[in-house]
Amino acid sequence: MIQSDTHIPRHAHITPDPEVPPPPPEKDPPPDNTPLPEQAPIEEPTPRKPPIKT
Repeated sequence: MIQSDTHIPRHAHITPDPEVPPPPPEKDPPPDNTPLPEQAPIEEPTPRKPPIKT
């Protein structure tokens, strides 16, 4: 691969404006207080064993 002077540098660093406060850290959404509907436990079907051929 040939490096040319017109390509964008890979390590471009943008300095933020010091007057702009940093964005607030992302917080988890507030927990839902609504209880989950009662659900029967999911039972995985057991695969049948193939018959043994003798």
